[in-house]
Amino acid sequence: MRLLTKLTIFVVFLVLIPTLINFGLNQRIVRGELEREFANTLRVAANGVCLAFSSLEEELVNQAGLQAGLDYLRLATRDRLPGVVAYYIGRLRREHGFDRVEVHDLGGRLLAVNDDPDPPAPGLFIPAPVGNGERTFFAEDPVTGDTYLAGMTPIADREGSTVGYVTIARLVDQGFMEHYASLVNADLALFIRGQFKVGTTPPFDLTSAGALEIPPGGAAGSAISVTQLPIGNDRYDLILQPIVRGREIWGYMATAISRHQLEASLGKVGRNLLLSSILVILLGLGGAIFLVSDVKRSIFGLEPEEMGRVFSERNAILQSTHEAIVAVNSEGHVTLINPSAKRLLNCGDEIVGRRVSEVVPDSLLESALRGEAAQFDVQQTIGETMVLANVVPIVDGPKVVGAVATLRDRTEFQKTAEEFTAVKSYIAALRAQTHEFMNKLHTIAGLIQLGRHEQALILCHQTAEGHQDFIEFLRRGFASPAVSGLLLGKFNRAKELGVTFEFDRSSGIPPGTHERVRDSDLVCILGNLVENAFDAVVSSGRADKIVGIKIIVISPDSKSGPDELEIEVRDNGVGIPESYLPRIFERGFTTKSGLNKGLGLALVHEIVKSYGGTVEVAGNGWTRFVVRLPLRNNHQGGMAS
Repeated sequence: MRLLTKLTIFVVFLVLIPTLINFGLNQRIVRGELEREFANTLRVAANGVCLAFSSLEEELVNQAGLQAGLDYLRLATRDRLPGVVAYYIGRLRREHGFDRVEVHDLGGRLLAVNDDPDPPAPGLFIPAPVGNGERTFFAEDPVTGDTYLAGMTPIADREGSTVGYVTIARLVDQGFMEHYASLVNADLALFIRGQFKVGTTPPFDLTSAGALEIPPGGAAGSAISVTQLPIGNDRYDLILQPIVRGREIWGYMATAISRHQLEASLGKVGRNLLLSSILVILLGLGGAIFLVSDVKRSIFGLEPEEMGRVFSERNAILQSTHEAIVAVNSEGHVTLINPSAKRLLNCGDEIVGRRVSEVVPDSLLESALRGEAAQFDVQQTIGETMVLANVVPIVDGPKVVGAVATLRDRTEFQKTAEEFTAVKSYIAALRAQTHEFMNKLHTIAGLIQLGRHEQALILCHQTAEGHQDFIEFLRRGFASPAVSGLLLGKFNRAKELGVTFEFDRSSGIPPGTHERVRDSDLVCILGNLVENAFDAVVSSGRADKIVGIKIIVISPDSKSGPDELEIEVRDNGVGIPESYLPRIFERGFTTKSGLNKGLGLALVHEIVKSYGGTVEVAGNGWTRFVVRLPLRNNHQGGMAS
């Protein structure tokens, strides 16, 4: 048993237990009094809600009766003149701020809603409630879901005969509930058919919250009291007052008060009772804490058994983590490596204690030790494996005391990305091709209707030959289906944009290239460069918008075989200012507006760097990007220029 625990137990038996007994007795007495006061406050609030709503209902009925007595409304309703009715009740609504006004004729036909003389029938407030003796009632809009509190009165002519009905309503929305909740200093919630509609409490379900059961019927005016009902992160006492339509309970108006207020009052009393005990306990514990504070500070406040548990948990986490984890100290020596890292680096425990630069060149761990910020999802090549690295410095106050890196094999991610990229390229190609052929079909149909069959036939041959020629060129020269699909999509995309797409016919990707350069990487490079070129020529406003592509394999001699894959994309667009050139490969740097910009060239740069290739940018008249990717001894982590 810990020394601090022994001292604590002694103080507890000496001082705390008698104090807690006294505290418990007093707390029970105080709780009973506060509970009774709390229940009385809730009843007063519920009665206040009834009075406030009764006053509002009376006001709505009085306003409806006042308007029903106006001659122009009586005459217009009697003669069934919707336009006149709509004019007058629209003015009435604007002057008095009513949310909804409806007028029905004697037969129940809706004449006007607000200032609309042709509203959708039958309206929200049918005249039936007046016949049932109900002059005020709640109603729900089945289209918008809005709830209204309405007052209805008949419209009588000078002889006293009823010629129609006028209904004036208030919208029961969040602002409405907040207003009346502030009047009674409680929360309010409206339920329609057992479902929460609107209120100042968090939404909750009457039938599923706690053990509450709502009876299917009951006497009008009878209320239900519920205590300690969990709502959101709090508990409430509430009174449910039924809303009756005819002989059925249509809904409930809940008046609720959070028990947090009661608990706060109890806490205040408890704090006063415990104050003396806390002072005595603090004096007793002060000496013990002073003695062990230095020791606990050196082990981060942990007891010996806690340190053992933390160490065991750490080992279990390292053993079960699929990602490779490598940690170093402030001097750059490896202090921790998990089994996944050993498999990835093809090493054993002997790596611990060695400098990380000897084991993982360019691991970014040393840059983190120099105080650089954390880096996430950085592509790196370790041996023959492409990985995604996360590097985070370990900081103790202002000092960097180490760093940790997690490495994930990119192979599985790459496989999925390649499949997705191919499908995406095909979809883009088909979309653009559909758009192009639809325009051609419209033209051919027009020529046929004009009787110019020979011109229609010529256009058919030209379209088929031109498009098929490009497809056949891609099929023969490009072994990668993903790249072919991308180029076909960009070919059709250029036609949509009115861009001349110049494709060097010496271009091609021979079989076997995808084994050295991934299809998804080629698609990313080509897609971003070509799309940027399209944006540049379109925004330039030139009449002759040109984008050119050249993809060739450069062989230094016939014996050594292919050495580099060269990709050139050029355009005659707006160009790149000299001041922007040093930053165009930075993540987030862009001259375009909108979201998700500034990533394309950064991705291109990272991919090229991972292959040890280069990117050249030239802007003499034409903007030209030239990418060179080694096809031998790649994945060596070279730098891009």
